[in-house]
Amino acid sequence: MKLVLIYLGIALLGYIAGSVLRKKDKKIKWADKALAVSIVILVVAMGIRLGLSKELIPALASIGVTASVITVATLTGSVVAVFLARKILGINRKGLPADD
Repeated sequence: MKLVLIYLGIALLGYIAGSVLRKKDKKIKWADKALAVSIVILVVAMGIRLGLSKELIPALASIGVTASVITVATLTGSVVAVFLARKILGINRKGLPADD
């Protein structure tokens, strides 16, 4: 719980700093590079942590199957939702009124 509060505090400080700097219309030139480096460090740290997990490696097959099922279900649901929305709104594939 203590770590969650620390993370939220850091996020709040970042939000406040960003709000103050945005009002000054000042571009921070090094911010893009710092953000890219931070993301690389985060991804590497996550990879190391996952690679060291003795429980994760044997479960990769079932995780992959579950992820595939969720992906196919999401894709199918999205296609059906768009199809139904187009029919209800009476528009064609180009977003124009359908000619009946």
